[in-house]
Amino acid sequence: MADGAYPTLCHELYDEILKKLEMKDDPKLRFASRGTTQEALHEPNLKRVFESLLEPGKTAVQQFGMTESELVDRVNKRKLHDFFAVLIFASCPSGAARKCIINLVANDTWPVMSTRRRKIGSLPAEREDLEELFGEYAAADKFALTQWIFCPVVIRKRTEVRVDDKGHWRLPYLAEKSLRSGSFGDVFEVKIAKGHFFNPKNETANMVDIKLARKDYIMNTLFDAKEEREIMDKIFNTPSECENILENYGSLAIGKTYSLFMPLAICDLREYLLIDRPNDISEKKRMLRSAVGLARGLDFLHTGLQTRELEQLVCYHMDLKPSNILVFHDEAARDSEQKIWKLSDFGMSRVKVRHRDRDVGGERDFNSWFRQRPKTKDPSLSATVNKRGDGTYLAPESAFTGAAMRTDSDVWSLGCIISVLFSYLDGGKEKVLQYSEKRGGHPDSGDYDRFFVIPKIFGPARIHPEIRRWHRRLARRAGDRSPSEGAAVKYMLDFLEAEVLKVDQSKRCSAKKVQEMLANTSERYEELTGGEPHTAPFMPSILDLLGRRPRVHLPDNNQVESWSLGPDEGFKGCKISSDGAFVVYWSDTKISLYTWESLSRVEGNAAIKAASEYPLNRSDGVIWKSLSLTHRYVVATSTGPDSHCYIFDLWEGTITGPSLANGRYTVTLPSQPEIIAISPDSQTLAAVLRGGAAERQPGYLFLAPLSRAKIQAGRPGRKWGWKAFLPSPAMDVIQLLFSSNDDLYLVVRPNPTARSRQHAIRIVYVHLPTKRLKTLHVESQDLGSGFTGRLLPTVAPFRQNPSKCALIARGNQLYIQNLMAIDTPVRKDIKHYRVVKLMIGSNDQRMYALARATASSILLLVEMTVPRSNDDDISVRELAQLPGLSEDDHFTEKVLDGNNNNNSHDSHNATHNTSDANNANTINDNNNGSGDSDDDATDDRDNSGYVLIAALANRNTRAIYKVALGFL
Repeated sequence: MADGAYPTLCHELYDEILKKLEMKDDPKLRFASRGTTQEALHEPNLKRVFESLLEPGKTAVQQFGMTESELVDRVNKRKLHDFFAVLIFASCPSGAARKCIINLVANDTWPVMSTRRRKIGSLPAEREDLEELFGEYAAADKFALTQWIFCPVVIRKRTEVRVDDKGHWRLPYLAEKSLRSGSFGDVFEVKIAKGHFFNPKNETANMVDIKLARKDYIMNTLFDAKEEREIMDKIFNTPSECENILENYGSLAIGKTYSLFMPLAICDLREYLLIDRPNDISEKKRMLRSAVGLARGLDFLHTGLQTRELEQLVCYHMDLKPSNILVFHDEAARDSEQKIWKLSDFGMSRVKVRHRDRDVGGERDFNSWFRQRPKTKDPSLSATVNKRGDGTYLAPESAFTGAAMRTDSDVWSLGCIISVLFSYLDGGKEKVLQYSEKRGGHPDSGDYDRFFVIPKIFGPARIHPEIRRWHRRLARRAGDRSPSEGAAVKYMLDFLEAEVLKVDQSKRCSAKKVQEMLANTSERYEELTGGEPHTAPFMPSILDLLGRRPRVHLPDNNQVESWSLGPDEGFKGCKISSDGAFVVYWSDTKISLYTWESLSRVEGNAAIKAASEYPLNRSDGVIWKSLSLTHRYVVATSTGPDSHCYIFDLWEGTITGPSLANGRYTVTLPSQPEIIAISPDSQTLAAVLRGGAAERQPGYLFLAPLSRAKIQAGRPGRKWGWKAFLPSPAMDVIQLLFSSNDDLYLVVRPNPTARSRQHAIRIVYVHLPTKRLKTLHVESQDLGSGFTGRLLPTVAPFRQNPSKCALIARGNQLYIQNLMAIDTPVRKDIKHYRVVKLMIGSNDQRMYALARATASSILLLVEMTVPRSNDDDISVRELAQLPGLSEDDHFTEKVLDGNNNNNSHDSHNATHNTSDANNANTINDNNNGSGDSDDDATDDRDNSGYVLIAALANRNTRAIYKVALGFL
């Protein structure tokens, strides 16, 4: 053969191979699909290659020991087409090609092994082995860089394929289209080239290009995924199968990216419910059949999974929502329009292995395997994420700290989906969107689109009040179309409310029961004829036009809710947040935070438990001394010479609810604090500090910005805030409270060793912007002779006029004064009642008090008018009795009468309490905070007002009371 024949042939074959490559126009993506090299290097071309490499005057037998035909047979048997295609496409020199023929084809030994005991001849080849084969670096380098085109990945059905990310692997995708993004991965539609989807079970590959869905995850490199992959195999390789579980078509791991392959769906259920289509009776029947299958699939996850060793598996889906339910054509159904719904996306699932009713393996969650991607907000019905990341379809326990998510959490989500489905059956896309707007727009929703609400004021989570109203409306509208359809809709929706959408997990039924009820409902629909009108005339009632039912007055026994805190924990103080959302109790060594989560976990009359706790782990006898609380912070001080102040940012590092576990900073105050308070906007810390070692030495008022607490904690000794001199010892300040962000009150008890005027109680008002102080002296001779403990007043600043305050002394003497004006003070006796605690309504038009009638020991909540002058009378109206409490008990109270917000006045921000409380008993009176009421009236409570009371009773009672002030 003439010199130059081989390079010329390589150029010709390069062009022929290039034309056969997939994605040939992109050098980074081009690849040779399976069979490409056999087509390009057929027998005549292979013979031409061998002939081009012959030295002048030699035959193939003389040079290689075999004829050209024998060499071709060896290449076919040893499947070396890909290897020679790389040689040609990389334009490796003729010397390297000859060595390949001698060592890989003409050599009788097979397989050929390198000195590193690796097989030579298969792809991809190691560079060191190529250098050994070719005897030169340049040829090995060209080959190594080109070979990736000829060894693209092959997806193996139900098998994990792992490839080393060090190489430049080519993926067998002819086309790729993004479908959607989820919390843990992105979903694509991919077209896989023929021959690259292989089924090991029957050793066949796709004969034509195939479209699949691929979901890409980003693996967490800090976590060993081996155990999690084994669990995933157990889910998808269980001996029994369910057609409503999306099949696993295999997986591919390349470096940090992990891809799952699945059948390609028509769309997901979210998209399906947002597409307008004829909503006739036949379509409703199809959708109900699909819903029955969905419930069957969930029951299979909960009860039907087994390992190959016949151990029972339980899978909690944990993220069941319309976008994770895929819609396919049901090829097995007689009705060509019938769809089948399949559960997908197990990226947040947990799996447990059971054996004879006991757990063998612990729960495994896949989200520790994969890195969570940034969540995207979906404005439609299936918003995975809305405010602070809570899911629309997640169960109430998902908002608990350290929640116990179980199979019944999936059942809640299924119930929500069914509720949305019936909205679609009623009016298509429009009704689905209206329903979402109703949920998210309700005053109690807090801008969350969820099927439960967390009360703004301390109380348990409950089913969203809009759900029942919406369900009644759906049943009524269905009845207007057809009495039979109305009965079927009511049958299913009533069941959802009674056994599925229950805040208490233990009261929810199984997925199997939901499947049975859906099947019954579907059978009722099958009896409906297609000729029944879809849109019968519908005449809305006045209540529909108004969008609400009339409010009702609740009986007295429903006006007071109470919750016991259970056994004695030695509590010595309690506080209520500025927005009334949660309560803190503290003992000498522990702070306990109670939230809606505490109440939602209560069953029956059981005592509530703290949602979060923080122990003071000190061995030097240091204990908690004073504490203050707003909607954002808990600030606590301890005893001892170090003047430590602990600041807890309740919302830092959490999306579920307030917690003492994160966001704690410890700062040092200039001297030992006696009492502290926080401004309503959570911006300013106020503290009364000791002036020196001597107890009777005058103290200081200290003010500092809480926003700098974190910086101050990292820079001990740095100046922080400012101090103002007080004429009294710090220990004499018994109350410190903000009336607004700029106005502060101190209540100073009299010096028991002093005489005359010094025997008076002083109310000190401070206007923070100007640092002006004004003192009101409440002298003993003005309010009765003699000095007793009853002279210590209950003080309540007005909301709209922060420099004006009201106080009650000796139980029945009201004193109202504007400390920054020359107004004549109001002094009135309250007849027939003795007041224990006083509160001012948000509009300054009403006063509320904890009081008792003169001749009774029963503690009451009363409402009183505000006298504008000494000529006005005070009218008193009893609102509710407070069982189990007396006037000698220690209270923290807050009125929330419809106009409160996070900047509202915290009338009990700090009360100096030095007495310890006794042991606690459980309160059984009116303890209905944990159940779900079937009375619609309980869901129609508005924000007309509540009084929240946290009590430390001397008779061993630790309880929280919530009293409704009234209803429209």
